[in-house]
Amino acid sequence: MATYHCSVKIISRSSGRSSVGASAYRSGEKLYNQRDGQTHDYTKKSGVVFNTILTPDHAPDWTKNREQLWNQVEQIEKSKNSQLAREVEVSLPVELKRDQQIELIKEYAKENFTDQGMVADIAIHDKLDGNPHAHIMLTMRPFEEDGSWGSKSKKQYLLDQEGKKIYTEKGNPKSIKIDTTDWNKKETLERWRENWANTCNKHLEKSHITARIDHRSYSDQGIDKLPTVHLGYVANAMEKRGIPTERGEKNRLIQNINRRIEDILDQIKSLFRQRIEIIRSVQPTTAAEKKSYLSRQYQNHLPAVRHLHEGSIEFLYKLNKDRGKPHSLQELKEIYTKKGKLLESDPSPENIKDFEGIKDFMDDLKRAQLTERSDQAELKAKTNVLSRAFEIGD
Repeated sequence: MATYHCSVKIISRSSGRSSVGASAYRSGEKLYNQRDGQTHDYTKKSGVVFNTILTPDHAPDWTKNREQLWNQVEQIEKSKNSQLAREVEVSLPVELKRDQQIELIKEYAKENFTDQGMVADIAIHDKLDGNPHAHIMLTMRPFEEDGSWGSKSKKQYLLDQEGKKIYTEKGNPKSIKIDTTDWNKKETLERWRENWANTCNKHLEKSHITARIDHRSYSDQGIDKLPTVHLGYVANAMEKRGIPTERGEKNRLIQNINRRIEDILDQIKSLFRQRIEIIRSVQPTTAAEKKSYLSRQYQNHLPAVRHLHEGSIEFLYKLNKDRGKPHSLQELKEIYTKKGKLLESDPSPENIKDFEGIKDFMDDLKRAQLTERSDQAELKAKTNVLSRAFEIGD
């Protein structure tokens, strides 16, 4: 079944990585890094089924050579904390054949990256384990029309009301850094993610395949489910060998709670269908009877939704056994706020570690948050469905 995954990461020198080594691994090739003298040989790596390089029209010919391309990047980026490349990783629809997957990834890379001035180094990995995916390494700098490297950013001097430069106490002109492209903007990332879903769905439809993917979260789609976490190739390989992983265990808990949510929602739907049939058979004759009956049904269904609410609490507790069982969502919010204030007043390593330790926990909380108010709002909306079953006026 086609699944959505599209992540964007930065490959930086400060983390001890090189663009040459990263490209060698993804492409399954042997590349020499001129900057540090290392040879990265991944020719024996299994699962690399396709690689290619797509370039903008005005890029020089040497950009089509993988070793030369990334050595040029290593040369132009001189800082010890330079951002060397951007990597986009996407899951490929298993329903498509290999040539269709290649056509899909090339179209997506061209329309979103090379047409915007980036070089795209593409590799498809597939170990026939049901997880075909593609890596797209992108250059961080644009190319000028003459084929030379462009700048990532430029200085913009601050001016006073008379249009003159503003200077610091030391006599230096004040300035701010302005990006020369929109590649680092959040809106651009969101557009790339949406475009991946749209391009996939276009190719699935073209191949007469009914499956579709959606880049939106379950919440934005109006789906009462908790999202699973992406396993990654290491955890996925371990799970395939029967070795439990932390991410795998987390996903199994999420899948269990999702099944419970589906069961409860099915029960609620069944109850509402039964109530509608009862209402139609009873046929109350006055507005007062109608209002009284709806009120009783509303109160009768509250325990079912509260059960769903407590199920979310129990789910969060299972993910954080070492932190004690919470009594309410409000308590969890208070814990988070307390930890944040403590960190502001005392940013010690212990407090930083403690605060970071609950980040994933709070992400789960936000996703699972089913407050009493939203529960009641949902029920009120469903009582409107009941009211429409009455064939009488107020």
